[in-house]
Amino acid sequence: MLTLTVCDIPNASSRTIDLFSLLGGTATPGGTWTDDNESGGLNLNTGILNAQLIRQSSVYTYTYTAPSNNGCADNHSRYKTIGGYWGYFTKMYICSSGGFFNFFSGFNGEI
Repeated sequence: MLTLTVCDIPNASSRTIDLFSLLGGTATPGGTWTDDNESGGLNLNTGILNAQLIRQSSVYTYTYTAPSNNGCADNHSRYKTIGGYWGYFTKMYICSSGGFFNFFSGFNGEI
């Protein structure tokens, strides 16, 4: 299983991640893509992932199934990718000035 971590979601390059090209030079063209977790970020016809369309941060799996090939034991390639925005920062009130505060706890996880 291949792992792709997308961290810079606002970057324009996060709109056009060609998952097929990341399979390597030996991948068989003409297969089909599935968005296993229904993230909404993968164009199933092109294999282009637009991480900016993913509305919640999580780990998503995409599967490429190569066309039937006699003698091929495994015709699936899977990607796990971390995508999505952390969301909007909600209004928070801090009642203590001592210690540490994790600002990530203020994000709602959705956009």
